[in-house]
This record gives sequence, C-alpha cells and structure tokens, in this order.
Amino acid sequence: MATTPLRPRRALGLAFAVALLGYGLVPRAFFAGAWRSALPEEGRSATEVVRLQLTALQENNPENDDGIAKTFDFASTRNKAVTGPLPRFAHMIHAGYPLLLNAQNF
Repeated sequence: MATTPLRPRRALGLAFAVALLGYGLVPRAFFAGAWRSALPEEGRSATEVVRLQLTALQENNPENDDGIAKTFDFASTRNKAVTGPLPRFAHMIHAGYPLLLNAQNF
C-alpha cells in the first residue's frame, strides 16, 4: 500500500494537535482519523506515537484491521521482530488486548 509522506505543515499540525490533546485542550474528535495519513518518522515524541497508536486501535475497522496495521507500522524494529509479522501481531491484539479495539475512551 503506497502512502504519501506528510507535508511539514501537516506534520507540525498533527504534533500540535497531539500536544493539545494531551493537555485536554482539544477534544479527541479533532484528532480522529489523523492517524490514517501519519507515517513513522524521526522527531515524533513517544507520547505522540502512543496516542496515535491508541487512536488507531480505537478507530480500527474490523473488516480490514487498518488501525492494527497502523499500530504495527509505528512499532519499534525490535518490537516488530518479536511480535511480527503483521498477521501474528493482529492475532496478538485480538486475542490479548481486545479492550483496546474500538474502545469508547482511554
């Protein structure tokens, strides 16, 4: 699946939204869906990555597990080596962490 990189302005906007969301200054709906176009890139804070992953799991489409796939995309290389490939990771999420999928809130 080909994706296009975030433009600097978009990446900055995403980071700003995460920061405001973390302080409770922006409703979660503002951040909703932003994870779909996000790409792993240097410079993201750990908080931003975790929030993006949790939101992706929260908005996961059960028909194609796109949120699980995005969460795996943002996993560290070492984590991917232990939990991957993606089908194995998806099974792990479904079997071991189902409460994260489509949760109402965190």
